[in-house]
Amino acid sequence: YDIIKEGTSKIANGWEDYSWGISSNKFDSNGNLVSTLTSGKWGAISFKRNGKNEFGAGTLHFNIRAKEPSTTLQVTLYISDIDDYVTVKKIENVSTTEMTEFNIAIKESSSGKYSKINIQDIKNKGVTLYLNDVYFTADNHPVVDTTTDNNNNNNNKSNNKSNNNNNNNNNNKVTTTPPNITNSGVRYDIIIEGTSKIANGWEDYSWGISSNKFDSNGNLVSTLTSGKWGAVSFKRNGKNEFGAGTLHFKIKAKEPSTTLQVTLYISDIDDYVTVKKIENVSTTEMTEFNIAIKESSSGKYSKINIQDIKNKGVTLYLNDVYFTADNTSYAASSLAVSSSIAAAIDNNTIKKTIVIKKTTTIKKNTYITKTITSK
Repeated sequence: YDIIKEGTSKIANGWEDYSWGISSNKFDSNGNLVSTLTSGKWGAISFKRNGKNEFGAGTLHFNIRAKEPSTTLQVTLYISDIDDYVTVKKIENVSTTEMTEFNIAIKESSSGKYSKINIQDIKNKGVTLYLNDVYFTADNHPVVDTTTDNNNNNNNKSNNKSNNNNNNNNNNKVTTTPPNITNSGVRYDIIIEGTSKIANGWEDYSWGISSNKFDSNGNLVSTLTSGKWGAVSFKRNGKNEFGAGTLHFKIKAKEPSTTLQVTLYISDIDDYVTVKKIENVSTTEMTEFNIAIKESSSGKYSKINIQDIKNKGVTLYLNDVYFTADNTSYAASSLAVSSSIAAAIDNNTIKKTIVIKKTTTIKKNTYITKTITSK
């Protein structure tokens, strides 16, 4: 299946340009697609199969070079059945002097067929890419990855999985920044850098926390208590709620191997949905995340929660938190959410336990347990 055939200077019939975060995307006199990916936009060159056509196992081939040195790219595939991405290749130090050929083995996924191919600027610093001779060869037999780099161990892993802390943070950013990311809508500040306070319009609804205060750098420092399923939580004032858009924040943890889960609360159904799992949160630097939020058919959201999913206790540093609303229509979230709510009355104490389970065949099952005790 040709995508860009050498000498044609165009995207082939059967494929569409679905690129995002790009300021320029055009062919040069050599027939290369020259794409300028914008810094801070998590840009990617993306090709989508027309209509409902999809593809499975085979080999992805392309020639590529970068204008900027030390460019790192990540090749991902989109599975529409689960509305999620899988990483099939990480490419470091892309050549700036010659077009380098890559042949990437694509395996079948038990979650469904693929519909999009994406080549993303994983460092988010902005880069100009030259791309040509792009095609996919379908194969009913196992294929061997002939690309000669040292990152083959990243093949066929979900975007939020990694073998080391730094790569994990980058991979998480990929799943938090599919094409749904928006920076053009109304911005609702929650913590503005330099203010050392929660902005008007939001309330602190955190739970399971022994300390929650700002430090001299303006970071909200939250100590989540072991065994309390603690979470940093922000609620919109009054009956104000929000829908589709992008959640942005910077975060680090004091403890190594910290795993967090970002959830949203829907008051209409008194339930939560999981929008992001973040593993191995950096302990050395504030890491930026942009998480695409989709509309839910169950109602609007009123709370944003960042929870200690291992329940071991952790100290988090949080800053530059805001939500950018998007008026673009999205389909209802494809997250598989099941809720088991048990209530027991004992000596005038009501305990309500909510368990939220998100399951896909790519990611591990994740659970949120929140216990609220009122007397």
